[in-house]
Amino acid sequence: MAQIVLCKQKNIKTMKTFLRLFTISFLFIFNYSFSQNLLVRRNLNTFSDAEISEFVEAIIAMKTRPSYFDPTTNAYDYFPKLHWNAINNMCDGCYHIAHARTGFLNWHREFIRRFEVELKISTNNPTYTLPYWDWTDRSFDSKIFSNTFMGGDGAGRPQDFILYDGPFGKTANRFLVNYNPREKNPENEPSNPADTVYLQRHFGWNPQATTLPTPEDITNALAISTFDIAPYTAEVDPPNQSFRQSFEGFDPVPWITPTIIGYQNHNRVHIYIGGNFVSDASPNDPIFWVHHAFIDKIFSDWLDRHGIDKFPTTWTDNTDYSTMAKSHSNHSHHGIPSATSLITLHDTDLMEPFGVSFRSMLKSCELGYIYDNQITNSTITTSISSGTHQFFETGSIIGISQVINPANVTFKAGKSILLSHGFSANSGSVFMAQINGCK
Repeated sequence: MAQIVLCKQKNIKTMKTFLRLFTISFLFIFNYSFSQNLLVRRNLNTFSDAEISEFVEAIIAMKTRPSYFDPTTNAYDYFPKLHWNAINNMCDGCYHIAHARTGFLNWHREFIRRFEVELKISTNNPTYTLPYWDWTDRSFDSKIFSNTFMGGDGAGRPQDFILYDGPFGKTANRFLVNYNPREKNPENEPSNPADTVYLQRHFGWNPQATTLPTPEDITNALAISTFDIAPYTAEVDPPNQSFRQSFEGFDPVPWITPTIIGYQNHNRVHIYIGGNFVSDASPNDPIFWVHHAFIDKIFSDWLDRHGIDKFPTTWTDNTDYSTMAKSHSNHSHHGIPSATSLITLHDTDLMEPFGVSFRSMLKSCELGYIYDNQITNSTITTSISSGTHQFFETGSIIGISQVINPANVTFKAGKSILLSHGFSANSGSVFMAQINGCK
């Protein structure tokens, strides 16, 4: 008797919806296919002009409707407010997670996932995904900073650095900065106080970050096989021993010299763009989202290369900052703490204010998405002998193989499986086809 199980894993969760289950007592040959959309986040350089316009309009629309997560604010302003609160410890436990800590990448994965939810609402498209900006690709600079996309620099207008160009600029007047505690902005105040409602940028304002990171910077960070090391903060020394430290972009310097901060990778992009992007409310600048989608992609790349087991199960922030005051020049967005940090955390602990664990953020496929460089497909034509066999692809599987002896065989794919004419199995075999984008 050969048993066939075709199942679909709903939303990549543990509960399975069985599409078809039957047993037969003879050799079987048939055609069958099914699919589920494991969503794919794409590189912005693959977007058409129409797709870029749709993305821009979806962001602007968030300013006009209530937040799905907090109806007391609009869908966009929820994010800079939450980010500011996390840095300034306005939600219990946030500070020890969101920045300059082991959980930096995990916390931001959930943060931008929530933004992606709002994009789906704005576009009325449940399959819409957040694109990423590869900021090492200089050929895309002219596109992303164009007047039809993110707009460019504000440095041509001294004393204010207001962004005038593009759909998010002052001239269009469609995207106002409503949540912007000014004391956290290290740039010059606008000459006209009313202009604080407009985005500010000042490319290359800091002499330590006059360019964006390079592909070599990413390569070097990905090569680090240890996720993080003690003291699990911005003081990890040397930084090239910790992927989190290196990729977040810190240098191990005393906080008594706050003008010397990390200028690499993630941090470098924030500092290079300047203006609102180096404030605690940096999500005010919509470039935040495509920047952090790329940060999240590299997080996935590292996990694919080194394995989720390399993420620590417990860590202690053993640095006492209680005597070190914050100041305006600290650029606290890049990790200056506000209180004593003597706590131990575990990968199963819940991240505030989201209520999801660090470990639950390690497999993006379990959250329903992968990145375009993670898609794999295969056509399986070889004969399968006795024993247990699993074939996994994040994209699609076409099965034309023959199970020549009784065996347990599983096809697992992220998007679709086609069992084509010619697929057959001997009596006594068990075959399972499962839509599940995670190994």
